[in-house]
Amino acid sequence: LDEHIKSGGDTLEYPKHMWTLFDRDFGNTWSTPSMGRIRLKVTEDDDSKMVDRWVMFVGGGLDPTDTDPSDGVNFGNAFVVVDISTGKEIFKFHPANSIPSGGSTMSNVGDMLCDVPSRVASVDINSDGYTDLAYFGDTCGRMWRFDVSMPIDVSGSIAESGPSGNLSIVAEAWTGQVAF
Repeated sequence: LDEHIKSGGDTLEYPKHMWTLFDRDFGNTWSTPSMGRIRLKVTEDDDSKMVDRWVMFVGGGLDPTDTDPSDGVNFGNAFVVVDISTGKEIFKFHPANSIPSGGSTMSNVGDMLCDVPSRVASVDINSDGYTDLAYFGDTCGRMWRFDVSMPIDVSGSIAESGPSGNLSIVAEAWTGQVAF
């Protein structure tokens, strides 16, 4: 295989490492990330556009020091959504370090007591090509369901949303709860 790609006379290295994500709330993350397409509603100067965005859904992993999941864990008790183009977390459901934070944090975030070592299932329930729901299990034997179908409202230039941009993308309208 050729390790370089020609583009307009320039040689681009491929594959290229784009980003690394370190999160102090992750445990040992063994599950394969799930990919999905979501929508951004980008508003710039009173003009709104819907933009596709690819994201990665991942569980927080397993706390290697945890011997009894029913008494809480130190880390691993998180559900995270990462923007693939930037490597930034756009949503995180965690008892102490949620995104969004403050008044936008879901009231049931304290229920996330157990590790999430399982793979997150990203589901398109209406076949429109966008992820609508995310499901995952935790070590307390519960199944969680998150509605990620709402477009994320973003203010600013779409040009600032790429890998070198600085646009803040936070999923304020997404919700989740224990399904059973």
